[in-house]
Amino acid sequence: MKQALFVGLDGKPNFNRGVSHVEGDAPDISEAYELDPENPEKLVKVGYWVAKRLDGIFEPILNFETGEWEETLPLEEVEARRNPPHGPTELDIIGEQLVQRELESLDLRAENQMLGEQLVNLELQLLALEGGAGA
Repeated sequence: MKQALFVGLDGKPNFNRGVSHVEGDAPDISEAYELDPENPEKLVKVGYWVAKRLDGIFEPILNFETGEWEETLPLEEVEARRNPPHGPTELDIIGEQLVQRELESLDLRAENQMLGEQLVNLELQLLALEGGAGA
């Protein structure tokens, strides 16, 4: 048994129709028929069942003359998908900067709280001194 993918008359695979299992000795490309909705006694060709692998093809189309899959994406886009950038993306850099700003903000809040506590302690000491001087 092998799997066959449904391909429309335009040569594009229809992944929504799923796959069909065909005998191992079945041809790689078989015509697909359905009942004509206007005349239920008649069959109409709606596409093909293709039992050829799509290895390495991102947006395939079937070349009916050769019976082979062809890539419809431009070569530059295929290369970009096969060789994604290795460094950090712009989004990674922005995310890292955001985390750094958040950490700086937390440090400033902690420092602000510490300085506030020191100020309260100094004011309490001043009050104690003033209260002791007036007695």
